[in-house]
Amino acid sequence: MTLRKKLQIIKSDNVLLSVIVIHLLLIFFHCAYSFFTDYWQCYVRAGFCFLIAISTFLFLRKGFSIAIMIYAYVLLYFNRFFNYTSFLFVLFAIYSNPKIEKPALVLYALNLFVAFAVKQYSIMTLGINGLNCILFYTLAKYLFATRIQAVLLLTDDERYVLEQLASGKLQKEINEFSENRVTQIIKNAMVRNGCKSKAELQQKYIAEYPERIKIESQNDSD
Repeated sequence: MTLRKKLQIIKSDNVLLSVIVIHLLLIFFHCAYSFFTDYWQCYVRAGFCFLIAISTFLFLRKGFSIAIMIYAYVLLYFNRFFNYTSFLFVLFAIYSNPKIEKPALVLYALNLFVAFAVKQYSIMTLGINGLNCILFYTLAKYLFATRIQAVLLLTDDERYVLEQLASGKLQKEINEFSENRVTQIIKNAMVRNGCKSKAELQQKYIAEYPERIKIESQNDSD
């Protein structure tokens, strides 16, 4: 994929773009903070911010989810035991990539036990932390049960093809591309957005851009 198309995809989701920009800024602030504290953890945190930014740029939501999940596990050993930033990051990873939910939670629990042993906290401390994490997870599932579906990550070509299909055209009627090229464009969009079928991709597109479909339909009728 060319750099231009990669940028088109990232610009289609303002959240991903914000994630990259914020983590690049965090790199600067963590490094600057190290001059005032002489704290080596600042460089570790800056390194993980770079990892999250570059992973998000290269692999989009999947890259972000894996990178921030790894960072969350590392934070367990750095932060105080009642700091729940690490579990919040795990929730971010899960909601960005639901397929990793079970392994993400299992790995968090394992790292929680290891951090408990390394820091020699009491069993009561572990119990409080674990129960609060269960509470946060339960509330997150409840609060985000009706959350808005993530926006589609599309290149300009993919968006154009979907607009044409939504307006009623067949693949062979899209003159700008060959039929085989249209098939490949649709397939790429399906894989990137986790759609199992062309129909599912089209339904998501229509749900996200109903105003475009209405305008296109009006133009056709005129």
